[in-house]
Amino acid sequence: SRIDELKIDHAQKSEACSFLEKSIQIERNRINEKTSKMEFLIRMQNTYDGYYKSVQNLMLASKSNSFLSREIIGVVAELIETQEEYESALEVALGSAMQNILIQNERKASDIIDYLKSNSIGRVTLLPLDTIKSRNLNETEKNALRVEGCLGTLNNFVSFDDKYSHIVDFLLGRVILADNIRNGIKIAKSINYSTRVVTLDGEVINAGGSITGGSLKKNSFKLLSRNREIKELEDLINTKRGDLNQLGSQFDSMKNDLEETNLMIQTLQNENTTINNGIINHKTSMKYEKEEQTQILSNINKLSDNIRYLGNEQKKYENELIASEEQLKQLKNDISFLEMELEENHTNYKSSQDYLEKVKLEITECRLAISRITNELNMIGKDLASNKEELRKNEEAAE
Repeated sequence: SRIDELKIDHAQKSEACSFLEKSIQIERNRINEKTSKMEFLIRMQNTYDGYYKSVQNLMLASKSNSFLSREIIGVVAELIETQEEYESALEVALGSAMQNILIQNERKASDIIDYLKSNSIGRVTLLPLDTIKSRNLNETEKNALRVEGCLGTLNNFVSFDDKYSHIVDFLLGRVILADNIRNGIKIAKSINYSTRVVTLDGEVINAGGSITGGSLKKNSFKLLSRNREIKELEDLINTKRGDLNQLGSQFDSMKNDLEETNLMIQTLQNENTTINNGIINHKTSMKYEKEEQTQILSNINKLSDNIRYLGNEQKKYENELIASEEQLKQLKNDISFLEMELEENHTNYKSSQDYLEKVKLEITECRLAISRITNELNMIGKDLASNKEELRKNEEAAE
């Protein structure tokens, strides 16, 4: 039935809605997890957590000290960015130089050093923007760029503000990037180990020929990756929020569809209840009508019996009436005869007085009998008229 189909559809939609709701909660949890991680990284970035204590204290002080905030530009690690695949090589190549601090000019460097001393903050390396010069490969060393496995100098794999290009060249312009340690050694050998070569995995062939390599500690270098991770997390969170909004819209649409299906089921159930109640009422009405019909038939049968009875009574009264009329006629004839006989015997009245008295008495009795019979005839006539009227009404009722 339509209700059963809707119930199956409702159950499927309800299951899908429940699954979608769980998916939404999972996405929310993932977003919250990523948001917490991003906020954690932002806090670390804002508090310079992970930097040398002296660098951290100086950078935090620059937030509230007008002189420092005016002269200090930032730490190298927060001013440059690179792709994830180059981070290990870049962090190894820079080493502690990641935490060098850029300042506006050399003239104020001594004042900053004095501030460090007077506040016992520690030691830092300053890179004055106006005195640092670029350092690049010489013509002989550039031949290494054509050796198999050479990807280029590391300064070409970093993004930064153009005004800091000479700083980046100073730090990375003479660092060659190789794809692996074997090719790195070939590259270093080709230029007689005159400058550093680093690989994508973080091995280093130092100027002079020493080699540093092995496994890197996980999370041992995180300063360079913070900006990237924060941006990636921010993009991921925005994407996830977009997905979550879509899921929310789907959930709302599915929930509305579910409510509409539920409303349709309730409407059909109400209609079925109304129809069933109508059927029950119809059956009850039919039962009452049947009982009433049976009662009418019974009444018709009774009326038919009454009609037959009244018909018989009518015939009986009619016969009695005929007999009474005959008797009345006979009595009238007797009276006439007696009167004639009385007239004939009038002359003998005196002699026949006793007989006359007897005859008068008989006449009186006859008249009384006639009066009684007349009354009876009237009563019979009235009964007959009443029966005819009742018979007529019964016939009309039977019709």
